[in-house]
Amino acid sequence: MSLVVRAQIAAAAAAMLIGCGASSAAQQNTPLHITHQYADLDARSMIGLPMGSHKTIVTQDGQLQWSQWSLARKGRAVLFGFSDQLDGALGIRMSEIASGGAKPLHAAGQHLVGNRYPFVVTEWKGDALSAEETAFATTAAGLDLDVVAIIVTNPSGAPRTLELRLDGKQRNLPAFAAGNTLSTHDGNLLALVGLDSAESENGVQLRSEKDGLELVEERVVPAHGSISFTIKLPYDLPLANLGSLTKDDGATLLKGARAGWDKFWSEGAQIELPASEKELSDFYQASVAYIVMLTERDEKGELWTLDGPAEYREFWGRGEYFQARSIEFAGYLPIALDSVKHTFGLQKEDGEWDWPVTSGWPAWDNIGGNSGSVWLYYQLTRDRDWLASSYPHLAAAAEWINLHR
Repeated sequence: MSLVVRAQIAAAAAAMLIGCGASSAAQQNTPLHITHQYADLDARSMIGLPMGSHKTIVTQDGQLQWSQWSLARKGRAVLFGFSDQLDGALGIRMSEIASGGAKPLHAAGQHLVGNRYPFVVTEWKGDALSAEETAFATTAAGLDLDVVAIIVTNPSGAPRTLELRLDGKQRNLPAFAAGNTLSTHDGNLLALVGLDSAESENGVQLRSEKDGLELVEERVVPAHGSISFTIKLPYDLPLANLGSLTKDDGATLLKGARAGWDKFWSEGAQIELPASEKELSDFYQASVAYIVMLTERDEKGELWTLDGPAEYREFWGRGEYFQARSIEFAGYLPIALDSVKHTFGLQKEDGEWDWPVTSGWPAWDNIGGNSGSVWLYYQLTRDRDWLASSYPHLAAAAEWINLHR
């Protein structure tokens, strides 16, 4: 559907500031401007694909963490959706090799690409070298994968040596170094790392340390120059099938990922704001991206709207209703409909509409969330056939509530 929402930032908003003493027309017409003035120092960012099963957390120091557990894999024997073990990980550390030894580069801040794409940029700083690490998810050559594109810059007048250390030892199935790859002993590829310029591979020193659990690479960064390399992390790829992994470099993959999100945003509600309110427009698009990234299909293909990649990786009517409602208002009604249909299978025979199965009292407000998501879909579509088919679920829930008041 195509939906345009026109938003006017009311000049009269300034009059709502209590105690400002504004009485003149000029003061009352002061425009309200949304900024990114404040930062959440405890925030962790996430990368992923819309309705994808793989969700990766990027920590503030540029490390990647995820859970090998997913709805499609967990099986029906699991009653509760905790996945906070985050048993998948890629440790990334960079240092500058100097006469006094290795001097680590330190993470010095993060932002999103274009302030709206769900791609996390971590800035690294050292004495001479600096690096920009961009982590994002994409689909290439028919495979879904995470990508970490790193650009290392040397502004000094002499060549510098960068040491890159990668490890996957935090995994339940740890990854071991072999050449420029990290893979598990049962043959699953964790990461492939390579320079984006083939001719620059000359002089790269590769070795493994810590009983094979750490891949170490040394690269020379020319004076007043830079190098770029890409780490590719396919979600499910045997090392034997390494040849099917895309050969595209980080810049090409990033361009494709941006085009994918641009297309996705173009299919939803379009928010028209004054050009001066770019921060608010960016915030809206980023919010839509993160909401649809927090959806996932189970082994039956049913779509769940989730709280997050860890902790409650489960459907709660009391919480996920708000995400489903946001998807509806953002203009993605087919996605919202899939999420709402999923709730039908969660209703018990007596009309109790509660989930997870271990929640129960005092989480009975789940029933209101599930009922609300069904009703809101009708409000936005006025689809009377949908309402008629949904009515038995709403009526059963209402009767259950009436009996338990």
